Amino acid sequence: MQASKVPAELGCQIFSINTSSISTCTVLESNPFSIPADLLKEQEPWQWHIAETFKGLITLAVEAAKMLALINGGGAVAILAYLGNTHSTQPALMTPALQDFCGGLLLVALALLTAYLAQLQLYNEEREAHLKRQFVRYHAWPLGLAIVFAFASATLFGVGCLCAAAMLGKIQ
Repeated sequence: MQASKVPAELGCQIFSINTSSISTCTVLESNPFSIPADLLKEQEPWQWHIAETFKGLITLAVEAAKMLALINGGGAVAILAYLGNTHSTQPALMTPALQDFCGGLLLVALALLTAYLAQLQLYNEEREAHLKRQFVRYHAWPLGLAIVFAFASATLFGVGCLCAAAMLGKIQ
């Protein structure tokens, strides 16, 4: 038995016996994106690169959604904590900023929902194409809507910050 050269970070080994191949693949804890060895053998380098780039894009999108939820939620909590600790006589001045942060949270939730629907539609389209059935490609619409929701969430965070900063000087 002779082991062929497969990158160690993929966690796979390919063993050749005569003319047939037996593939084994173990997922390493340090690399959650291990690729089975039989897929590695069938793919050209550009196909592998496209698949890895797509995985990276999904990871970046999820992390961006987490960040948007964190900053908008953090902004809302910061305003509530400030108002609770200052015993302000004018808490209504901070209402627009609080509404902006809450709107940002709602928009990031909508972004995740529409991104899920886009991914589900893309899955169904690819499955139908593989089965050689008729289908209509429209995954770009929910994807575009998810991007708009994410940008709107980030914009509301910025507006909420500006509103909060402007109102801090007016609170007594």
